[in-house]
Amino acid sequence: MVPNLSLNTSQNNNHLQRRMEELREAQQRFEAEKAQWQQTLLSQKQEVVREREEVNAMKEALQKQEVDVSHQREQLYRLVLQNI
Repeated sequence: MVPNLSLNTSQNNNHLQRRMEELREAQQRFEAEKAQWQQTLLSQKQEVVREREEVNAMKEALQKQEVDVSHQREQLYRLVLQNI
């Protein structure tokens, strides 16, 4: 009976070592996936910032164009009034 106990303990140790190795490998995969996810998230955030800046620049350009059109309209109206 004593040798059998020794065998079970050895088997348990081997099983625990295999399980620990599986857990270490799973943790490594998780860390790699986490790093990849964080990089993807960072890239997406940077893209959102770039798009927001682009939209703001377009909005500013549009506002300038609206002011310019308004001034041109006023000048044209004055010119028409002068020629009447």
